[in-house]
Amino acid sequence: MSKNVCFKTYSKLDLILKDTLGMLPKVDAIEDLFKAWFRMNKSMYTNSMKSLPARILTIDHTFKVTSNVGMFRQGDNKEWVKLYNSLFVALNKRKQIVTWHFTQGEKFSLVRDILDKLKERENFKIEMVLLDNCCKYDLVINDIFGNQIFIKLDPFHGIQRITSTIRKKHPFHQQLCSDLHNLLRHPTDLSSKRRTVETASKEIILELLDRIVAKWESLEFMLDERSLITMETREAFLNLRKHISKGCLSNIPAGCSTSVNENLHKYLNKPWALSLQRLYSPFFSTIGMKGLEWSSVQTMKRVKCLDLED
Repeated sequence: MSKNVCFKTYSKLDLILKDTLGMLPKVDAIEDLFKAWFRMNKSMYTNSMKSLPARILTIDHTFKVTSNVGMFRQGDNKEWVKLYNSLFVALNKRKQIVTWHFTQGEKFSLVRDILDKLKERENFKIEMVLLDNCCKYDLVINDIFGNQIFIKLDPFHGIQRITSTIRKKHPFHQQLCSDLHNLLRHPTDLSSKRRTVETASKEIILELLDRIVAKWESLEFMLDERSLITMETREAFLNLRKHISKGCLSNIPAGCSTSVNENLHKYLNKPWALSLQRLYSPFFSTIGMKGLEWSSVQTMKRVKCLDLED
């Protein structure tokens, strides 16, 4: 072993590790290993993402993982300083990461260059983009990918806008949420746990939305329970109705939702909780490695299912 590798005794762990490891490497030494590994494989990570095709994009921001990307400010207190507050992620229909970027906020102006570069990829023929705040950024997305693409409200966030307003401790919370989770499904596609066909037309969704509201408002009155549908919930219903009327939630292919992005966010947070608590690296090596690992796992799942369509 190299004499240049520094070790430090962690007294709190001595009793546990004395018969096994005894000594642990310094965090700096571990960090240097991550950096070196990433430098060796940086081109592989980049080329791997660039080679992935896409017709449908789901884009989203995650925040929790950025709390562990920063540096210690020099001084007596050595205060931890975050470098970014969000991670922009774009996935294709195969649930593979096609690009991501650390940002200081959620403004599209911060990732405009990233999306412009995506458009230039030979294997990118974007037909649909799913995101939260679809009507807020539709002009920007059309300007990048063209007016011929469909811009949709992500189903996960669309339904969450209502479910987040419902009191979780209400005895009928779960039943109402269950009805809402089926709101976008085609009437012939209710037998399976997940959608197998595209979401229903706006006319069908609007009719079902009205039924759900009428059902729960009448039941609430009959059961004399404390309010399940609050003023905030009613406002969320009205806002969602506007999106439905515009077609923002219609004809979205099965398997397309940023709920996959949410699973990726949880996946990225795992290594921080289980190993290093805080790490600064100019290449953010650990995140890069976990991203490639995630995309590889999604590829193998598709191969096993013989579903290679993007």
